[in-house]
Amino acid sequence: MEETAYYSVSMIAKRWHFSEAKTSQVLEKYRGHTGFMDFGPQNRKRKRKYAIIRIHPALLKEIEGALS
Repeated sequence: MEETAYYSVSMIAKRWHFSEAKTSQVLEKYRGHTGFMDFGPQNRKRKRKYAIIRIHPALLKEIEGALS
């Protein structure tokens, strides 16, 4: 069985030459898609909306296709 590496926001930001904030904004549109993993708090009404996001390579490829 092959293990698939998920991409973090910082990895994608370096790949795209964007800031992490801009990358997070772009990726936010894909929340809920298959391959979007969010390990943050489910209650987003708190002050800190910090989340750990991981993106599957197949979803990243789809996002990059939509951006080009």
